[in-house]
Amino acid sequence: MAKDLYRYFRIESRELLEGLSAGVLAVEAGAGADVVVRLLRLTHTLKGAARAVRQPDIAEDAHAIEEILLPWRAGGVVPADQIPALLAKVDRIALAIAALDDASVATPGGPGVAGPGVAGPRVAAVSDSAKPAVAPTAPLEERFDTIRIDIAEAEEVLVGVLESASQLSAVRRDLQALDPARRLATALRARLAQRHARAAPHGTSPDTASRDTASPDTTSPDTAALAVATELVERLDDLHRRLEQGLDRTERELIETRDRATRLRLVDASAIFSTITRTARDASTALGRPATLHTAGGGVHLDAHVLVGVRQAMIHLVNNAIAHGIEPARVRSLAGKLPEGRVEVTVEQRGTHALFRCADDGGGVQVNDVRDAAVRRGLLDAEAARAFTFDDAVQLLLRGGISTTPTADAVSGRGVGLDVVRDIAARFEGRVHIRSEAGRGTVVELLVPMTLWSLGVLEVHTGNIVVLLPIEGIRAVAPVADGDIAWSPGGSSVRVEGEVYPLVSLASLFGLSPGPVRRQGRHTVVLLQAGTTRCALEVDRLLGTRRVVMRPLPVLAPVDDIVAGAALDAEGTPNPVLDIAAVVRLAHTGPGLSRGATPARPGPMLVIDDSLTTRMLEQSILESAGYEVDLAVSAEAGLLRARARRYSVFIVDVEMPGMDGFAFVAETRADADLRDIPAILVTSRGSPEDRRRGLAAGAHAYVVKSEFDQEQLLAILRGLVG
Repeated sequence: MAKDLYRYFRIESRELLEGLSAGVLAVEAGAGADVVVRLLRLTHTLKGAARAVRQPDIAEDAHAIEEILLPWRAGGVVPADQIPALLAKVDRIALAIAALDDASVATPGGPGVAGPGVAGPRVAAVSDSAKPAVAPTAPLEERFDTIRIDIAEAEEVLVGVLESASQLSAVRRDLQALDPARRLATALRARLAQRHARAAPHGTSPDTASRDTASPDTTSPDTAALAVATELVERLDDLHRRLEQGLDRTERELIETRDRATRLRLVDASAIFSTITRTARDASTALGRPATLHTAGGGVHLDAHVLVGVRQAMIHLVNNAIAHGIEPARVRSLAGKLPEGRVEVTVEQRGTHALFRCADDGGGVQVNDVRDAAVRRGLLDAEAARAFTFDDAVQLLLRGGISTTPTADAVSGRGVGLDVVRDIAARFEGRVHIRSEAGRGTVVELLVPMTLWSLGVLEVHTGNIVVLLPIEGIRAVAPVADGDIAWSPGGSSVRVEGEVYPLVSLASLFGLSPGPVRRQGRHTVVLLQAGTTRCALEVDRLLGTRRVVMRPLPVLAPVDDIVAGAALDAEGTPNPVLDIAAVVRLAHTGPGLSRGATPARPGPMLVIDDSLTTRMLEQSILESAGYEVDLAVSAEAGLLRARARRYSVFIVDVEMPGMDGFAFVAETRADADLRDIPAILVTSRGSPEDRRRGLAAGAHAYVVKSEFDQEQLLAILRGLVG
């Protein structure tokens, strides 16, 4: 069966045409320049897509629409006599796209695969005056079988599924609470069976006694009790079995749904092929260097956010391959090569990563040219220039600011390219590798994760919080003794497997007191690595590994760089996810683990808010400032906590279901044990009346969310509790 080379172009272009048709009609109805700008954007996208799949007639019609609209981009009204011409162009494009249904024949190199010199099938021209009797439409099955979705919506679905899975884990733990009841019921049945056996007439066999329990003799209390106990055991066992089967089935279905939701967020790598094919064509034309681009591996699926960054990197790599790699046709002929250069872009899946490779058959990295350019820029002295190697050249090129092109042109000469690739790799915690052979060409490989969504973490406990460490940044976990640690006022270090690393305490990073973990002089450290740099992190306990959904922190959260985000546990409590690179940097530049006494801190604080985002924000602020925090999701739950533990301050939302914040403050002011604990109201209600009401209820401060300032909150707390 022939491969449909134009399927995605048809789907995209029909979506664009719908926008064009609606926009032209809006312009006819008097819409202003903003609609014209949107139409120009849609038309430009359509024109580029048509050129990418070698459909010049469609591209020319799109260009004609641009020419009609451009004079009205800055304002004014599109003349009424131009509307029929615009609609005629839209219809003409629609007919041409419909004709592609029959032109989708698999040919060597098709759209997005062939180089610039290979044209796809052309469609017959349709005159502007030609009006279809019926508006051209696509088969509904195709249009709605593959449609675009909002990535944010897909992410919300995935968040819901994964959080449901977390809640399911909590239910499974609750199911284990049945086990003691089952054991008690089983023990009771055994005890009653013994009593029943002792009370049975002499010579009655155990089997007979057992059968007797099936039809209890109501005149015998032991027999009746044994029957009840037996039924209780059976019902508890049956309940446990059915609940466990239901949980297993639900868990399997959630895993399948999670996988499907994850796939919704993924995009074929081939989505960038048309862009880089156009890039290759433009660079080849601008420089007068014939070159073809060949692509493969487009079926690899990646996170859309990753693919956007990779597309930018690949544009630079393809540009560089033609501008700096492919030689002029005359030079290639003298070297025994074909006059037309070849650039290959391939994608491979490597476990949970995707490997993008850009290879050319050009002259390779010219180490001497890079060296000379670096000398001209003053980046190398005479001694370094004499010892200059290929690896040195690669490092300079990745750093940026070096170009071997003497003058800037439309494609190169600005010293920007590989440094962009390096930055994109760093952003996604990927890697860049370059190899080159003089006269044979250059290969640049970019390895990136296929998705950023689900993260494998190691859960560790310190002080009174759980912290998550991304597994990819962990190199080892080891117990160490006091003798392995070197203490000093300026920082500490630890010896692990014969190597010495700077040591930091996880508790100290969060301003907490470490828990009772240094038993008999033993410590637990996690060896972290970012790039080629490592450090050791002391933790209280290791809790195990799991996969989590890392959520970004609220914009206002003033956490240090060491926190990359947060993930919710089964109870909905956010656990911070550390940025391994930031922790490693801090270990090498900041103070290490100190043995000194921790200054006295105020008691724990209670945050009460029904909004997860607000709880998360306030917890982050307070814990980053070194305070211990407990959370409650309602005022009623907050009162229960307040009466079970002594807090130094209450931070309370006003608008909550049930008891509101005003009532909570009034309730605590009336309680002899709680009235001396300061209360801060944090709310979106900022009217003078609300402020007066809050202060009248007994609140010590009133913070409006729309005016939220973390420093203001911390200043209030310092004034109240130190």
